[in-house]
Amino acid sequence: MDSFPACIALAALLFAVVRAAVQWRRGKRWTGWLAPGLAMAVVGWLAVTDLVTQKMVGRLVLPVGLLWCGLALLAVLLVWRRQVLPALLAWLLFLGLGLAGSRWFSGWLTARVEGSVTLVAPAEVPTLEALFVLGGGTGESPLRPQLSDAGDRVCAAAECWHAGRTKVVVVSGITIPGMQETRSLAQDTAGILVALGVPAGAVRTLDTGRITREEVAAYAELVRKEGWTRIGLVTSAWHMPRALRLCRAQGLDPVPVSADRRGEVPGWSPVWLVPDDVGVYRTRAVLHELAGMAVGR
Repeated sequence: MDSFPACIALAALLFAVVRAAVQWRRGKRWTGWLAPGLAMAVVGWLAVTDLVTQKMVGRLVLPVGLLWCGLALLAVLLVWRRQVLPALLAWLLFLGLGLAGSRWFSGWLTARVEGSVTLVAPAEVPTLEALFVLGGGTGESPLRPQLSDAGDRVCAAAECWHAGRTKVVVVSGITIPGMQETRSLAQDTAGILVALGVPAGAVRTLDTGRITREEVAAYAELVRKEGWTRIGLVTSAWHMPRALRLCRAQGLDPVPVSADRRGEVPGWSPVWLVPDDVGVYRTRAVLHELAGMAVGR
């Protein structure tokens, strides 16, 4: 079992935390620190000799992992001090952060949202008159626009055009004033599409839309103006259910193109017990989508 040494390391680490808390509370002689010290030595040795343990320890010493460990230590100390309500709050925060940052939970939750609609692979999209690409797939760079972590939506749009699935690619979006420097996400996306081989004449930009609802409203106006009946929509898979709901509220029925899927639940390993920033980000993103759908935005 490849993860067995990491399991031993995790058990030793938990023992060290609890034993150190007990020792600190009781304040006995220095010999009382031998047990947690030996446990930490075991963790250190396994971290040097086992790759999976290295990954787990690496996650523990990063900000989210350190905060998680700190909450565990605080909860144990409060229990020993018999401060029931503060201890309960600390344990709830510990469990909440562990759940929110878990790759298992975030992957499961994301997969549930992504699976609520049937997405079409770029190469299998039926012939369209226009393909709309929501902003958010690009980021700032001192030299030129670059793909962000949601940049797969831009690549999917380029793939659709190169496969002959659409004649026109429509890009949209602007930044929100007060949050970052004003710039056109549409222009950024257009520049990257051209760099990916899509002719400039096949890309239309809509320099509008601070949020998805405004972008979709601009799409609806353009569709009515052009008389298009066969359109597609590209956005991140976890964002697609809300985007489609907004489209249908505007009378649009686009083909949902698959891009930026994140609903992957990793296999068993103690590494994934440790929360990290990626898990927190994915959980936050999906909860934002669910909240948006709940209030009709």
